[in-house]
Amino acid sequence: MSALKYWIWLSTLEKVGLKKKLAALRWFGEPETVYKADKRSLKMVEELSADDIIQLQKKDMTGAEEILEQCNEKHISVITFQDAAYPPMLRYIDDPPLVLYTLGNLIDFAAELPIAVVGTRKCSAYGALSAKTMGYQIANCGGLVVSGMAEGIDAMAQQGALLAGKPTVAVLGGGVDIIYPKSNRNLYKDLLAKGMIISEYPPGTAHSKTHFPVRNRIISGMSYGVVVVECPKRSGSLITARRALDQGRDVFAVPGNIDNYVSAGSNQLIKDGAPLVTKGWDVISEYAHLRPDRAVYKKDSLDIRIDSVRPIREPEKAEESNKNIETTELQVPVIDKKEIDKEENRAYIQRMEGLDPDAQAVVAAIGDKTRHVDDIIDITQLKAARVLATLTLLEINGIVRQSSGKRYSLAVNEKR
Repeated sequence: MSALKYWIWLSTLEKVGLKKKLAALRWFGEPETVYKADKRSLKMVEELSADDIIQLQKKDMTGAEEILEQCNEKHISVITFQDAAYPPMLRYIDDPPLVLYTLGNLIDFAAELPIAVVGTRKCSAYGALSAKTMGYQIANCGGLVVSGMAEGIDAMAQQGALLAGKPTVAVLGGGVDIIYPKSNRNLYKDLLAKGMIISEYPPGTAHSKTHFPVRNRIISGMSYGVVVVECPKRSGSLITARRALDQGRDVFAVPGNIDNYVSAGSNQLIKDGAPLVTKGWDVISEYAHLRPDRAVYKKDSLDIRIDSVRPIREPEKAEESNKNIETTELQVPVIDKKEIDKEENRAYIQRMEGLDPDAQAVVAAIGDKTRHVDDIIDITQLKAARVLATLTLLEINGIVRQSSGKRYSLAVNEKR
């Protein structure tokens, strides 16, 4: 029996919460082992209630087999939580989806710089232009635009990324095989040709209002930062912004017309401390040190116009823009010399000599211990988003390892 069937079986158990499923997966290692576990074994997982155990003992695989058959027929790929293709930033949120269904082009998220761009469906002409220009500039400067393919801001940002000739990722609140909204049919086709469509919901699942707030955690969770272009005070985009902050991600906002209610929410974010951004490089420059191979300043020559609204001003020259980037001298914690001098560590330390200051600070903070991510943030005094992004890169490069409960250790320490 295909291993994917076990993943789909576990992910589609309706009466077991996602965090309970993740707890069972951490305990048993594989969904197949969870499936084969008896009642006595399941009781060893502290997070599982008696009702959870009853649900996990339901061994009917009919639904999972039907979903997998649909995926095969419709050429839908299934990415599991343990697959290398799974977006690495998404793994570190509290409630990552066990399974992702995808259509379009497979993207190597570990090599990308994902940036979410979100906003209201009922946007103004100014908001639409801002979103389209922001999507274009972020993509053109090396970012991967992530959004929800909704009408308004989402669609305009993704159109901008496609105009730059770059891929973009749409996260849906229903099956990837269902176009929603229907007015975005052409965008859907363009995404299949150039980008990627993702959902945690099986094919054939109808899009639902209750799904969208849940979906938003994926949009923010797989991204380094979230750009809110235009939204009212009560908006799904603000839900995404709150989820982003809970996940330790950065939130940026594009300023809007103070007399237009659709800008009230995004303007409030700026009042509350979200960095104000007017061009794509404002966002990408925050992460250029993490992805120097991706982030590149480009003078944007695109002139996008909607009705009579003037486009956002083009970026200044790189030299002028870089003057405005605030730099802070990083205080790197000192590692005890006796740890560095150990013979088995020398080759490993040499691998880390070329790391950027953030990575050096994180490595120094971990030292020879296993530390929780919150402790690493406290020690380094870096923003949570920068620490999470740095840990992702260090894990990809085999320098750190993650254990249960968001705890990290240096890979060299596990080899002793």
